[in-house]
Amino acid sequence: MTRSIKHSNKIKKRKGSYVPFLFVTAFFLVSLLGVRLYQATPVNIQYIFSFSNDEIENKPATLEFPVQNSYIEDDGKQEVRIIGEQARFTIEPQYYDANSLSLSVPNSISNVKLEQLTIVSDDDFVVANYSSDKLSSMVEGDTVELTNKGDRLSISFSSDALNKINAKIHSNTESKKYLYIVLLIIYLLVMLRLSVLRKVKQADFAFLIAVSFFVLLFVFHLQSTDYAKTIPKTEDLYSQTEAIPIELPEKGIEQNFTLTAENVRSITIPMSHLASDTDENHLGAIYLYHGDELIVSDKIEKTDIIESKYDFSLESQKLKVGNTYRIKIVPFTTNSGWNVFGIEKNSKSSSITPEGNQALEFQLNVQPYNGKKIVYVILFGISLLIILALLVAKNYKASIVFSVIIYAVFLLFSVWRIDFYSTYVGRTPDETAHISYVSYLAENPEKIVPDFAKMKVGSKTESGYLVTRDASPTNYLGHPPLYYKILALAGGVEKKDDGMKLNYTRMHRLSILIGLTGLILCFYIGFTRIKTEPIYHVLFATLLTGPPTLLFGFSGITNDTLSFLTIAIALLGLLRFSENKRNYLTYFLIALGITASVLTKVTSGLIIIIAAILVLIVTIVKEKNLKAIFNLKFLASMPIYFCALFYFLALFKETGSFQPLYSELNPAQFYQSGFYVNYAERSIKSLWEYVEFYFSRFFNTWTTFSSHSGVTAAKPDHWYAFSRIGMMLMLIVPISLFSFRKRLSEKVRVYNCMFIGIFITFLIQFKNAYTRFFIDGYLGSYQSRYYMCINVVLALATVLTLNKIGSVPVKGEEQIEGKSEFNFSLYLSIFMIFSVIYGDMIYTLLNYTNILNP
Repeated sequence: MTRSIKHSNKIKKRKGSYVPFLFVTAFFLVSLLGVRLYQATPVNIQYIFSFSNDEIENKPATLEFPVQNSYIEDDGKQEVRIIGEQARFTIEPQYYDANSLSLSVPNSISNVKLEQLTIVSDDDFVVANYSSDKLSSMVEGDTVELTNKGDRLSISFSSDALNKINAKIHSNTESKKYLYIVLLIIYLLVMLRLSVLRKVKQADFAFLIAVSFFVLLFVFHLQSTDYAKTIPKTEDLYSQTEAIPIELPEKGIEQNFTLTAENVRSITIPMSHLASDTDENHLGAIYLYHGDELIVSDKIEKTDIIESKYDFSLESQKLKVGNTYRIKIVPFTTNSGWNVFGIEKNSKSSSITPEGNQALEFQLNVQPYNGKKIVYVILFGISLLIILALLVAKNYKASIVFSVIIYAVFLLFSVWRIDFYSTYVGRTPDETAHISYVSYLAENPEKIVPDFAKMKVGSKTESGYLVTRDASPTNYLGHPPLYYKILALAGGVEKKDDGMKLNYTRMHRLSILIGLTGLILCFYIGFTRIKTEPIYHVLFATLLTGPPTLLFGFSGITNDTLSFLTIAIALLGLLRFSENKRNYLTYFLIALGITASVLTKVTSGLIIIIAAILVLIVTIVKEKNLKAIFNLKFLASMPIYFCALFYFLALFKETGSFQPLYSELNPAQFYQSGFYVNYAERSIKSLWEYVEFYFSRFFNTWTTFSSHSGVTAAKPDHWYAFSRIGMMLMLIVPISLFSFRKRLSEKVRVYNCMFIGIFITFLIQFKNAYTRFFIDGYLGSYQSRYYMCINVVLALATVLTLNKIGSVPVKGEEQIEGKSEFNFSLYLSIFMIFSVIYGDMIYTLLNYTNILNP
């Protein structure tokens, strides 16, 4: 009897062992079907028509589509030469959904038949191939012979045939080939894990996955491109002077200007001289006045004019911003053979004459920012913090106190960096558009859901007003309004009788305050969750504030500051939830964080929604009940979620979309803007060339800052250079948390769920950028600043991982919360601290002084 029961149990166990294999296989097959049915974005589609008559060689062939988009200047016709009895046409994306087309050749040739139509993507990937037998049922008249129509031999495709062709180019894309390969590799790895590799340690299996990933990238030839250091345009290096009319005295030239910059080292004035007209080396004299007071003067000699420019040195002078000064240039003789150049109204250079309203053409050369002393202070400060952190590590109470000091120091350091970026770099991306959004809500306070189609991007006047006109471009920002509503309610823009008055200082300071509040909250999360040596608190604070884009974004007016705060609120709530602190405060923090994130920026909202849903699912599965949501605390927080639900339902009712697009709000402007590039002017890239371009730019913006003033501090170093490697490790090290999940605390699941949310959101954003490039020709949408809101997750996960590597279990405590020894994780932490600090401010101060202007 006992033997029979054991035999029965073995059979049940054997049957049960097949279930995971069947489930994974079924999921794999469903995924393949999903990819098969997915309508992907076509890439660089070409139609290749093959003919039967060799007399047609080198004759012109014309392909004609009906005009699809009235906003694009295109007649739908394309003409190519027939080579090798083939006509190869590159199809513009607007015609991927055309309902008819015709092909024609000159009628000087008779008996021309269409033998084959081949549709390819990226020159060599065959999307579809139609022989003459198949083509005969697709063309009008059921014959592949081109018929005489006027002065051309022509053949037309039926609308049904075009619909089938269009469906084919959307369903059979090159990108799907790579998706199939990725799915197959994932399937094989999972099946190996369930069978022959089931006894392999999780960390070793994670290493195998990482190796497979990099091998896959190598096979796909995904290589990053190094960028040379960006040299700013000349106009970005100089301060502009106010346009004050020129005076032309009897002898000499005088020009007034109002100083707009500090540390002016010289004034460059375009000049030329004719050596044949005079043997004199001395050409004239130059004077600088403040009122009637002579500040400085100098002689003008031939040898001083280099490359048609004269440099008037002001090194020893202390000029004040706001003062009006006067330059006077006097020739020694009336025929000294030299010219001083000016600017006419049409901005063309010419010699100054008494006629016309001209202004002397000169530029104020600003003294480059000298940051070497600050570099020494930063290096000394961070070294001292590390040394003290190591010294107090043995004393628990001293470690707690010093950890607080660490965060206070980094808060002050962050405030200084924000002020530095604001003063010496400025103009965060899309700042004028953000301000215009605030102005619209201030002008229309009753609006809960903005009328995005009527929202304009204004222009700032010298008197501090924002002016919008009927001809002003539509505001391309389709973000939810929470951030802008806060600034509007705070009086960032005030409605006056004569227009919308900007209070830039108030908006700017409030935006910075929002970002700093999020930073302080992140410091609190780190302080309360990293229970180990102070050195790891130094690492966390460094990683959190290190990527330059974060604090550079804080220095301007952008909704990224609020999304940073809202993600921190939601993360704190989820961590408390995972720690079983499920009180009213926890549910309130989660509801507030999720709702505020969704109402601030769709990217941050999508990340936190996915993460929260996954945390909830994992909790329900583990606890095998629904108490996590069926309780009074959760029900009490529900009204907060309804705020976001109400907004998006109202938005969908008004616009038919949850995210208004510029191309839909004002298509006429969109197709004339920089967001759309005419096909003839586009940068053509293959599928993998674009992937390489996207990731290269993404990682570049992760390790440096980028401004709309033409300043991009691009690093010429390799990705493994010391100035980059610390920030790059932030993106790599946390992945290992997935292999440690069984041996760490429950809160690790929160980080893993966050990473899944980040990954899914990243794929969606990449897909949107990919589509915009191959359809609209737009090369943007690669900025890593979209993900700066989750920097706290990356920093915490990195510290958690390194602490795990070097931790020693303490009885009664979680391993992650034990005391660490001085080992590899400690040395790697110190390395990352110096790498991130160097790659941020030190690198900027040492390498980009030429783009730092007050």
